Amino acid sequence: MRLHRAEIFFLGYAALTAAATYLIFLLKRYLDGRIDDGYADINALSDFNTLLLGTLGIMICGLLIAMLGIYPALRSALKEHGRLSEVTQDLTKKSATYQHAALTDPLTGLHNRRYFDDALEQYQQEFSAIGHPLGVILLDLDHFKSINDTYGHDIGDDVLKTIAKCLLDYTRFHDVVARVGGEEFAILAPNLDSTALNKLSNRIRNAISEITLKSDENCFRVTCSMGITIWDGKETPAAFIKRADKNLYAAKSGGRNRVVS
Repeated sequence: MRLHRAEIFFLGYAALTAAATYLIFLLKRYLDGRIDDGYADINALSDFNTLLLGTLGIMICGLLIAMLGIYPALRSALKEHGRLSEVTQDLTKKSATYQHAALTDPLTGLHNRRYFDDALEQYQQEFSAIGHPLGVILLDLDHFKSINDTYGHDIGDDVLKTIAKCLLDYTRFHDVVARVGGEEFAILAPNLDSTALNKLSNRIRNAISEITLKSDENCFRVTCSMGITIWDGKETPAAFIKRADKNLYAAKSGGRNRVVS
């Protein structure tokens, strides 16, 4: 049984009180012997003996009250405090879990649209002060509906999870990678100019096109279209994303499996 610090101090106090009580009891026996032996100043010794007897009685009563009344109440209060602490910690963990779930795509494990939007707004606030480039990539899988129709939604889910892993493999730790729609992903890439952003996008596009996926005995591949852009330092988040979305539309209408900036 693990004791609380307050209980340890209390029990230590009780032990010292018990030891003092026993010493007073021994001293009283000694004085009783002196009185019985007829030593001088018997009245003074008798008064002192009475005082010790009263002190001994008070200490014994105090010790009994402490052990039978105060200590059980203290231990009960500490147990209640411990239970409340456990409940608080449990609720804190659950809150963190719920918060994580609210900001995470359950299928791919990537961030979701809500997280991406919050991150974009925060990045814009920071980068407006330092003047560094901030890029965004919008990625849409080509002909994803036909994959679901041909191979089933379970295979479609596997495709999405595979693409998500590929995106994480090819991005940096401070890039924000999110699934923002059914087959649409977004990447927030700070500190990349237009040339570097275009290079990163094409590396990802090529990597995705080389992935071989399986459904029973059938093998197939997927491609993607991308719209990319660099923040001009003044646009709102909505205007910034709208410009990237226009480039994504141009990539899809221009033949797919390409990057448009």
